Amino acid sequence: NATVRMRLAYELAPEGDPLGAMEMIDAGIALDPENVDYYEQLGNFAFAGAERVRSAAEATDDEGLSPEVADLYRKAIGAYERVFEAKGAETLVTQLRNVAAAHLQLGDAAASAEFSSRALESHAEEASLWDVYARALKDNGQVDEAVAALGSIEQIDPEYPNLHLRMGNWLIEASRIDDAVPVLKQAV
Repeated sequence: NATVRMRLAYELAPEGDPLGAMEMIDAGIALDPENVDYYEQLGNFAFAGAERVRSAAEATDDEGLSPEVADLYRKAIGAYERVFEAKGAETLVTQLRNVAAAHLQLGDAAASAEFSSRALESHAEEASLWDVYARALKDNGQVDEAVAALGSIEQIDPEYPNLHLRMGNWLIEASRIDDAVPVLKQAV
């Protein structure tokens, strides 16, 4: 039963076992590959598992992204993409943001920017999506476009954390010192 399987998996995750929950959902997908709710849960658990394993590795000063973490991020991306295809604008913003963030964690800023751009078509008022989009553009070497994306956040939420500080720093990196000074003053 899909409902029972998802409830049990959901109960495993807060107990510290998102990977066990993910395996339970994977087994459900094998039985019912068209169930979008399974993919939604799979994405949630895979992303949470990747974050948990990555954080544990960082705590031990382990450098780089392990193959296990990279696979978990890819699994989350695939699952959330499937949800986005099925639900479109009804997809949760956190899940869309997780896809873009996972691409960034994998070092694929271009894929992150492309996905963020698609997500913003239906969620243009979501500052967190603009934030990850701006980071992706910046990481992709598109500093002017990244600053413009931060400007979109400013219109939505002028109190967004560290917005003006980042905008000023990025303007300095783009050699736009005259534009950076008033933004940095605003940050102060």
